[in-house]
Amino acid sequence: MEKVVDIENSQVAEHALNTTRMLPAGFNVLGLFVVTEMSLMGDNASLQKLKTVLMDIKSTLDSNGLLYANTDELDKGDKLLLNFVSGHKNFICKTISTDPSKATACNPVDWKFSKGVEWQEFNTYYEIDTFFPLPHANNHFDTEKNVMATIDIIAQNLNENMLFFNGEPQDKELTLEKLNKQNKSSMSQKMKVTIYGKVVS
Repeated sequence: MEKVVDIENSQVAEHALNTTRMLPAGFNVLGLFVVTEMSLMGDNASLQKLKTVLMDIKSTLDSNGLLYANTDELDKGDKLLLNFVSGHKNFICKTISTDPSKATACNPVDWKFSKGVEWQEFNTYYEIDTFFPLPHANNHFDTEKNVMATIDIIAQNLNENMLFFNGEPQDKELTLEKLNKQNKSSMSQKMKVTIYGKVVS
C-alpha cells in the first residue's frame, strides 16, 4: 500500500480483533505502527485517516468487551502513533485522540525502546461449581449464544468480587509490575489469589 489514506479501516480493526484473540491474555492495542518514506506528522489528511482507523479499532474492541483489549481507562483515549520514517531512518512517536470532538493534532510523547523485556508467565486455574441453564427453542440450541451468556455472568461476578493476593486485599488499580515490586520477589513463585463474592444464581 502506497498511501495511508488508502487504508481499509475495517481490515485493520478486524486484524486488531483477531490478533488480540490469538495472543495470550494481558496484551492491549496501544496504537498504530506506521512505516512511511516521509514523516506523517505534517500530513493532515494522513493523520485524519489514522484517527478514523483508531476510532474503528476502538469501536470493534468495545463491541468485544470480554477481551479487555481497550485501554481507554489508562490512556483516556489517547493512542500511540509510532511512525518509522524510512527516508531518514528515524522514529517519531506521538499520541492522537480517538475522541471525535477533539482535534486531529498529535501530542508529543516520551518514547524509548527497551533493550530487554522480562516476560512473565501465568498459569491460571479458576474453578466454579455452578450449573448454567441452556435455553433452547424447538430443540435448537444456540451454542455460541449460550456460551457467551455464561461468560458474561462469570465476568460480571468476578468484577463484583473481592480479590486477595496471597491473603492480602489489593487495589483495583494495582498492576502486575507494582505488585512484583511490592512483593520484592520473583513473579515465578506461586501466588494464591482468593476470590470472595456472592454466589451466582
